[in-house]
Amino acid sequence: LSLSLSLMVSDADFMPPGWKRHARFSFTIVNQISEEVSQQSSDLTETQEWFDHKTPAWDFANSIPLGKLDAKHGGFIVDGKVKIVVEVNVLEAVGKYEDDEDFLDLYGLPVYPSEMEFVSPIFEQHPDFALAFVEKDLGTYFKRVVIHQLIFLIKDLRKPLQDISFYHAHHTLVYLKAVGLDVGWLEKKVSDLKEKKEN
Repeated sequence: LSLSLSLMVSDADFMPPGWKRHARFSFTIVNQISEEVSQQSSDLTETQEWFDHKTPAWDFANSIPLGKLDAKHGGFIVDGKVKIVVEVNVLEAVGKYEDDEDFLDLYGLPVYPSEMEFVSPIFEQHPDFALAFVEKDLGTYFKRVVIHQLIFLIKDLRKPLQDISFYHAHHTLVYLKAVGLDVGWLEKKVSDLKEKKEN
């Protein structure tokens, strides 16, 4: 088993035609036992790449064997968890997001009018699901990334059972909970659909 990392432009679907981003980025795996040995892995050196509509994601060529990261040998895996710090520096940007004035403010969330059909019903049934999230001091861009992930998952769950990616659904739920969204209702829906597919 090994750890592989990649960097993706999560909001790529909302970018204007012809967009490009030239970025310098690196991953640092945090040692959770000793800060003195928290360092950037030699296998995940800093790199520069161009991101665009054809290549919205880049993978690091090398993967790291999990044996090098576990608590007995390095302290990078503790209680089954790995902490990773990502540093991204955008060197050049071609094409911009739509202006903030194109967003609607839906209970503190920047939402496009076309997205209201997905997000508005959530607030009707679960009015406090984003309360902790919107209280955080986060920028519009980060909020847009989270909303994009939420809507992508909702759309995915509307597909026929055989086309739903439950692997992706699980990891999206972990991400949404980590940023502060209360998605217990969505977890139940994913669990029910997965059980239905298995039966």
